[in-house]
Amino acid sequence: MNRRRFRLAPQEGWLSLGLVGLLCVTLAWSLDDAQLVLGRAGLTDFLQWTSIGGVLAGFLGPKVGWGRWKTFFIGSVFAALVTPLIVGSVLLPETSSFGAWFEATAAAGVAAWNDLIVMGRLSTAQYGHHLLVFGLFVWASSMFASFAVFGHRRPLSGVVLIGALLIVNMSLTIRDQLPYLVLFSLAALFLLIRSHTFDEQSDWVRRRVGDPSAMSGMYLRGGTIFIGLAVLGSLLLTNVAASDPLAGVWTDASV
Repeated sequence: MNRRRFRLAPQEGWLSLGLVGLLCVTLAWSLDDAQLVLGRAGLTDFLQWTSIGGVLAGFLGPKVGWGRWKTFFIGSVFAALVTPLIVGSVLLPETSSFGAWFEATAAAGVAAWNDLIVMGRLSTAQYGHHLLVFGLFVWASSMFASFAVFGHRRPLSGVVLIGALLIVNMSLTIRDQLPYLVLFSLAALFLLIRSHTFDEQSDWVRRRVGDPSAMSGMYLRGGTIFIGLAVLGSLLLTNVAASDPLAGVWTDASV
């Protein structure tokens, strides 16, 4: 039993899994806060659960020995089964029937297709298809980021993807989303430092260089101090720096 539990535990540590989850949930919170569907709050609260589902799919695949495509395929199957149920619970909050939830999501998608494609209308009163697309999008992004960390051992790829999506969403909304960017930055930097320390520790053990535990602790403490100073400095510059520092240059040049 103990050996089985050890095999399922991530070599990078459970904290790494938590940091990946925080990265992806931050993206879900950012999309939810933007109120992209009908401008109504609450419709996309479920995105945090689809992000967690994607993270678990991308994490469990490598742990049971699946490759990239098998993990993505099985994770996509679960996404196609679970996400419509979650969307259906948003469309029909008064019922608790899985069948009714799935039917509500399917009916909303068919009705939107009929309005926009068959009838050729410019708009539709349906919005369930938007919720479904966002849910699947967040699941897929989270699954890719999680597999990049635990499958490919390339955390930077996952960080870049989630960060790019977060920046794009922030650029499309007028709502203040700086807290999400700060939270993402903290999680991303800690994840990268932990991953680098794990890689270095494996090399130290192989070469028998010093005490790997002590050296890892030193790396993590130094990295934590660096992250704290970097984030605090960025917040300070955000509050005091000019938003158009070159405005005076162009004014002087035009005189």
